[in-house]
Amino acid sequence: MQTLQTQAMSESLEGSQKDRLKNLSIVPLTSNFKELIEANSNDKFFRNYQPVDTIRVKAQILEIMAMLGIKSNPSELDIQQLMIFLKSQFKANTFEDLKLGINLNAARKLDDYYQHYQLLNTDFVGAILTAYNELLRKASIEYQKAQEQATETINKLPEAKDSAYQFIKSYYQEHKSFPLAANWSSAFDWMWSNGLTESHEDMVKWFEIESDKIKKEIIDEMFYAKNVVEKRTIEMKLEGNYVKMEARRRYVMEYFSKVYH
Repeated sequence: MQTLQTQAMSESLEGSQKDRLKNLSIVPLTSNFKELIEANSNDKFFRNYQPVDTIRVKAQILEIMAMLGIKSNPSELDIQQLMIFLKSQFKANTFEDLKLGINLNAARKLDDYYQHYQLLNTDFVGAILTAYNELLRKASIEYQKAQEQATETINKLPEAKDSAYQFIKSYYQEHKSFPLAANWSSAFDWMWSNGLTESHEDMVKWFEIESDKIKKEIIDEMFYAKNVVEKRTIEMKLEGNYVKMEARRRYVMEYFSKVYH
């Protein structure tokens, strides 16, 4: 299986801080990953299937069979049994997922090559969607890592920490809102070094409470995810430095809101 390539940043981060923030671009979707997401982000999930939909979905089944060169004509009972299987085992997938999975299988881009032996049955469909979901999972992880690397690059920009603080301060004073992108971690470090934060003991307590709150928000967000890609992407916020960086960002914002209200 070919590794999906991602571009960490689309613009150079050279120049002044304001120019860097102006030109900043979060990791763009690669064409491959975008195709996977689009296939898995419509409302026609298998979990929504009801027996009364059998006639409606027959056209989709026949289209897939034509793609595979299978010439038999499935009965309504055959379709019903297949859809019950899909609803049970692949409830967060769609027909678009299945079609894309079949195309990837034909192109030998899944982890293995699966043959249908002129049958569109649960064995073949199950194998295709299992391999497809694994590809989806790996693509999601790779994309999320690229996002994190881009964020890490921002936080490591070779700028004075007081510049990050002054940029946020001047922006907030002028607009009464916060910039979409800023080096929040550096701003927090400068605040800590210059006595603008609370005591160490109070800060530890604050961060524990805020971190728990952020984690709960992430878990709640996962519960309402529309598909497996979105759920996994949200879940990865619990890994790495996201919670820590988000807590720092919130502390800086809370500070400015109180001091410059």
